[in-house]
Amino acid sequence: MKPASAGPAEEVLAVSLRKESVRSLTRALTALGLTVQIIDADHFSAETALRINYPDIFRRTLALVGVKENRLDVSVLRNGNLEGYSYRAPSSNQEIVETIGAISRETPGILSVMVYGPYLDTDLLQQIRRGSALLVEAMNPLRHVAVADSIRMAEHLTAPPTGLPRPSAPP
Repeated sequence: MKPASAGPAEEVLAVSLRKESVRSLTRALTALGLTVQIIDADHFSAETALRINYPDIFRRTLALVGVKENRLDVSVLRNGNLEGYSYRAPSSNQEIVETIGAISRETPGILSVMVYGPYLDTDLLQQIRRGSALLVEAMNPLRHVAVADSIRMAEHLTAPPTGLPRPSAPP
């Protein structure tokens, strides 16, 4: 990955649309000779969750990697600011491990790798940690989220700790 400041600027058009429309739009743009790169918005939501729940990222550089089946979204954040984004399409868990390992060894300046995603499980996380040259953390997007007392105390939203049915309310 290269910093945004390294190299000439490219023209970019950002579009948000429903998934069912992506295929036909991609075909049309490809026929016009344009390159299409698809970026899932959930990765940028993960960046926001990272900034909120891990305030120390404003003092360091790290790679944020979204692990999905057959897709890795990779951001480099320096002092909380997006410095670069790319995505990869690995075809196996081994390729995921190798790709994240390469990111940890070859991306200048990063001190750690933060991973998240629906495809990430404990076994894959352990493999990624073994293959990385840096600290690899699993992001907890709810790390500093507290449940309000009004919700915690609402009888209709809580289950009894015993697992027994809740007694009926008096008439």
